[in-house]
Amino acid sequence: TRKLQIYHLGMAKCQSSISITSVGLAQGTTPEFRIMSAPPVPKAIHAGESLQVTMSYKPKTVGFDTGFLAIENNVQGQSPFVVPLSGEGVSSDEQKDIFKQVRRPLVDILLVVDDSSTIGSHQANLAKNFKSFINWTVRLNVDYHILVTTTDVTGRRAPAGCARGNPKFITPKTPNPIAAFEKNVLVGTSGSASEKGMEAAYRALIPPASNICNKGFYRQAASLVMIFISDEEDQSPQQVQFYINFFRSLKGPRNLDLLRASVVVGPPPKGCRTATGSAAQAAPRYWKLAKELKGIQESICASNWVGTSGNPGSLTFGYRSQFYLSRPADPKTIQVKVGGNIVKESTQNGWQYDATANSVNFAKSVIPAPSSTIQIDYKARCLP
Repeated sequence: TRKLQIYHLGMAKCQSSISITSVGLAQGTTPEFRIMSAPPVPKAIHAGESLQVTMSYKPKTVGFDTGFLAIENNVQGQSPFVVPLSGEGVSSDEQKDIFKQVRRPLVDILLVVDDSSTIGSHQANLAKNFKSFINWTVRLNVDYHILVTTTDVTGRRAPAGCARGNPKFITPKTPNPIAAFEKNVLVGTSGSASEKGMEAAYRALIPPASNICNKGFYRQAASLVMIFISDEEDQSPQQVQFYINFFRSLKGPRNLDLLRASVVVGPPPKGCRTATGSAAQAAPRYWKLAKELKGIQESICASNWVGTSGNPGSLTFGYRSQFYLSRPADPKTIQVKVGGNIVKESTQNGWQYDATANSVNFAKSVIPAPSSTIQIDYKARCLP
């Protein structure tokens, strides 16, 4: 059984509601696929809203089955919206999955920095921590892209989500990347007082920003590290879950280890105050985002939030630690090898099986080395 969540993203030139007129299987779809539940139609979906379709697959014979879920709607040139379906019936429960660790990690770092007037009292602390952050990043052996945008999505100073500074984003090939970064993060304090960090990140990763002002920044194969820095609560228009689901959709359910969101904000429930008296409002929305996307939650009042956290971007710098299995596994039968050597099952210095995600997760101390081969043997749980 699989649940499909289909969103109306509310992108440019598509702000009005979308009318869904039918949800069904396209002609030629094999009968092994079934729709278990779908919303009654016609149904109007407004920007930020979604519909959920629950489907099942049960093979009758050995071999592949394919088809499409077709969603008829009133968007010109986009009806039907189709979701490809595929499944396979097999006769053996023996399974061997082979993976290859990346040689050099690719990492896209999106910094969303508060540029409202209230952030001014934190500027000196921000400057010190930003310098530590870029020094740390440059020392890593990763192929990074670093883009800075702000919490201002009004469009008065720059289009929502667009890169600030020159160059638009920094890479290992940027001349003097440390100096370039230090210049780009000086976003000022004349931005909107309605800080909308999540909306800014969302806008940065969709058209028109993603293929015009931020063109080339986002790479599908790279880890995406988002870092939100603000002394105010997020005031974005959608529910936090909308942004969580959107960010997750960028990498897909089998690559969620390539996605993290960290926050440097006022901690709930009361916010914080620095030694010099600068205050920060509690930010439970940002706190929830970081928790759901497995990032770091740090107080903006901490004098050294880079040092105390290890680093807000350090949780995911490209080397994969989570490997999704191709079939539902019997946990008792799993055997893991890296470079031909058996790795033991252990939460501290080995691997663990995540039954919910159907994945093998390596502890930080034993993440497979660059270019190494990971072999996972197991018996699949067959349908009754």
